[in-house]
Amino acid sequence: MNSLHDYPYLILSRRRGQELINEAQEEAMARNVNTRRAAAGGAAEDKRTTVTPRLPEQWNVTRREVTAEYPCDRLGEHGVRRLTRGIDVDAPAGVSFRWLCQLRVAPYSYDWIDNLGRRSPRTLTPGADELATGQDLMIGRITDFAIDDHITGRAYPRAERLYGLVGLTYRVFATSPTTSRLVVRLVVHEPTVWWETLRYWLLAWGDLIMMRKQLTTLKSLAERPAGGPPVPEAVQEAIHRRAQGGRR
Repeated sequence: MNSLHDYPYLILSRRRGQELINEAQEEAMARNVNTRRAAAGGAAEDKRTTVTPRLPEQWNVTRREVTAEYPCDRLGEHGVRRLTRGIDVDAPAGVSFRWLCQLRVAPYSYDWIDNLGRRSPRTLTPGADELATGQDLMIGRITDFAIDDHITGRAYPRAERLYGLVGLTYRVFATSPTTSRLVVRLVVHEPTVWWETLRYWLLAWGDLIMMRKQLTTLKSLAERPAGGPPVPEAVQEAIHRRAQGGRR
């Protein structure tokens, strides 16, 4: 029999166990989608050249993506380091962008770490795509956006007192009518003293771990087949109105 002292650990273990089960289910679903598409002929082979990883600053990105300019670059043009991450998504750019808007609702990374154990929603939240500057976006606020293109934000002042400048852009590129590319640029202060260097490497490696999980989660949700959980009708109508109205 477990003692009273054991119950907190049992609860945490069960919660982590459920988290692992959920992650395994999502990865299996993504594999099934890719297998079905490959069997049907799939998309043309991607001829882009991926950069040899320069971890933790670059992950799964091309040379063009590393050297490209992003809206967040304007938040700190001098004395910054730039981190770039990317992932391919077998879904149209509009669908990928709509899931990006969900970052207003939850982090979609390791929920047991950065969401107090609450699971990030697996269905689209009505109204999450009604963007405006000043809205909360994870640890910061939205500073700029363009529908079906990018969402840019900057960390709260309290976070920057700890880490220095932190700005980021989530950008979506259409690679075909049915596929897209999601690229994230992060800008942070260039370290000048030893403790800032230590802080930078902790931030860069921590971000790589959390961001990789976030991108793979958003990818699996955007790629979910039609037989997956239903999208709320209000969300479907909002996506349709946006598509009819064109880009902001």
